[in-house]
Amino acid sequence: MRRTTLRTVSRRRRARGGVVSVAAGLALVAGLLQFTSEPAVAAGGGDMPTVTLPGTHRAAPRVGFLTAADSSGYLVAPRPYDAASPAKWIGRDGSTREIPSQATTIARNGGLGLEQVPETAQTKNAYDIRHYATNKVTRFNVPAGDRVTEVFAENRLLVARQVGGKWTLHLLEMPPGGGQLVDRPVTGLADDYSGWAYQAASDKRGAAFGYHATDGGNSWRAVLLDFDTASVAYVPIDDFAYLEFPRLAGDTVSYYAIGKQSGGSHRLYVVDRAHPEAPGHVVDVPQSGLRDARAMGGWVIYPGAANEGIVAVPVTGGGPARTVLAASYHGFVDGDDGSFFIEGGTDADHWTVQQVTLGADGVPVFKPVGAALPPVSVYEAGGIAVDQGRVLLGTERNDGYLPYPGTDLTASALSLTADGRLTVAPPQNQGDLGTAKSNPLYGVECYGECLRFTGTGEGGITHPQQEWLGDIAAASASYAVERYGDVMQVWNGTKWLARGPWSAAALWGNTLWTARTVSGKPTFETYALPSMRKLGSLSVASCLPTDLQVVGRYVYWSCGPNAQAVVYDQKTRVAQNVPRGYARLGDGYLVSQDNKAGKLLITYLKGTVPAAKVGTKDLGPLPSQPYAPADRRGRFWNVDRFGGPVAYLTASGAVTVKWPQVTTSPLAATDATVPTSVAPRQGGTFQGIWHLNKPTATWKLTVTNSAGAVVRTLTGGRAHGKITATWDGRAANGTLVRAGTYRVKLTARTANGTPRNAVIYDKSLAVR
Repeated sequence: MRRTTLRTVSRRRRARGGVVSVAAGLALVAGLLQFTSEPAVAAGGGDMPTVTLPGTHRAAPRVGFLTAADSSGYLVAPRPYDAASPAKWIGRDGSTREIPSQATTIARNGGLGLEQVPETAQTKNAYDIRHYATNKVTRFNVPAGDRVTEVFAENRLLVARQVGGKWTLHLLEMPPGGGQLVDRPVTGLADDYSGWAYQAASDKRGAAFGYHATDGGNSWRAVLLDFDTASVAYVPIDDFAYLEFPRLAGDTVSYYAIGKQSGGSHRLYVVDRAHPEAPGHVVDVPQSGLRDARAMGGWVIYPGAANEGIVAVPVTGGGPARTVLAASYHGFVDGDDGSFFIEGGTDADHWTVQQVTLGADGVPVFKPVGAALPPVSVYEAGGIAVDQGRVLLGTERNDGYLPYPGTDLTASALSLTADGRLTVAPPQNQGDLGTAKSNPLYGVECYGECLRFTGTGEGGITHPQQEWLGDIAAASASYAVERYGDVMQVWNGTKWLARGPWSAAALWGNTLWTARTVSGKPTFETYALPSMRKLGSLSVASCLPTDLQVVGRYVYWSCGPNAQAVVYDQKTRVAQNVPRGYARLGDGYLVSQDNKAGKLLITYLKGTVPAAKVGTKDLGPLPSQPYAPADRRGRFWNVDRFGGPVAYLTASGAVTVKWPQVTTSPLAATDATVPTSVAPRQGGTFQGIWHLNKPTATWKLTVTNSAGAVVRTLTGGRAHGKITATWDGRAANGTLVRAGTYRVKLTARTANGTPRNAVIYDKSLAVR
């Protein structure tokens, strides 16, 4: 059986004599996307139909991203070393202050951060100590050759310096009122100091750190530094191989102690800070909580109960363990005054940053710092697509306790009634987003950029084939374009069809649009898929587009979120300037982000609404979830390119869906694979596949003989962008039809439009 693929062909030939203009060039490819004779469908009048999908609360608590803290507040930074992600200081009074990039932060001490200043001619070997509560910075211009350690406090910085061939320590101090930097040599340091300070912990009084001795045996030393006296003392390590990860808490220092024997025991070792040379106490702590354990007064606290609840046990033993906090997450953050901080509470609805201090009876107590963190909506992590009349949402499971319990994909069908009322069906679970059914290699927990959804045009979403390397630039029908650095590749679900250094790419059905520089000029090129037969080429504006989108007759391009953006109507040959910013093109409208104003905007395109309504209007608030990326398309809002609505996440964690009232394109196939002949007597079966530009309510396939008599009728219900019809070559009574020429006709009715059927396909079929 020979199969052919339905292709659309340009009606015009390219003009000779050079590169054509944008308008004329786009007119050349206007015929690439042919439409059936069905009249355009206009939605009903009145206000924009709207519906809300409420987001239930998950059982898991909100992640506060606690990073540093002191008595005045705390710092949250989800990605502390990501230059694009600013941190935020939250005061006890509820005030907030954005803190510059944490990418240069090398250590923290309570509410202070030690930052390395990017090197310039004026700032060589410069370091800042930032006070997060006030954003005040104290700068240290460190002498050349000094090695900065991670030990510091307000106005104090410890450096290692070679003197006479040996490494020494110096405490640099900046007077509170400013002036000349004071350089204090540190006393009590052994001659075997190697010039490094590992696993340093600092507070207001001093610091604890370790180093490998220069005695040839790589012996480990545990050191305590006192800022006031600028002197060090050593903690005897004879009974252990290593004392690591020191924690300071007032008069107490605790260590992660590793036994000398191979595979030796790991325990907590607690010493008196004023007398480190005296024997300390060894405390047995479960391995799961040992790294996060802290000694405070006469107690050791660690996460050891259900849901990471905090347990307290006496340092000296002899008393029962007690649970002092019902649940927690992500371990302790050290203050600079002997207290600790942690995210915790009783449940997801009663969760906050807690400060740990000693109560009147000497037992650790937990007190909330500021307001409780609000509960988490199951939709809040992001992931939104609106595709062929379905809302597709990344939905966190609400049956897990700890943060990030896993994410599923849920889908809800939308319906627009004749009287303009928008309704939504209950969400249906489509499965775990951690593993895509189409690609078993896609086996990661889906959060962050993994939740940037791109609709397929078949009522679903697609993931990159190599999830760690690329992202989806475009998808439609059977095809997807994936971006890998400076290269894009076209995929048809089975194999790679092409790759190229395109700055932008778009898909509409079986037509690929690309943007690249040709002979020094920014150029659009179009190709038929899967053959990659070139259809057209044209010059575009003076800049090279970095964003290209095509929906039916409309072409959108932009040279960046802060550059000019245009929508061109291939049918009317009219170009329309549209707002700058990240945008999504729909059928008859464009939605864009106004990050400065915090709004989503909708631009109605010419010819789709009355002339008085053409232009840009406010659509709704821009979703502004904590640490949302600048580009929130597909994460927190999206557009149905297939004649449908807009969906965006609200501040409450619900999803708002709005259906713009515009004239949409008529129902048509954007791609199809249909056999031209079939041999049922040899077991052959006719199977036609049509990809459509909008969802259908019903469809009908009619097979007629050469005399025009109907021999078989197949019908189907609602379809989200794809119709597959199979005919076994038999008449309605079950007998095989005679060999000859038959006519196959597919008609369908749109799901949210006129009740009239549109002809999708009508061609002859040879039956052998």
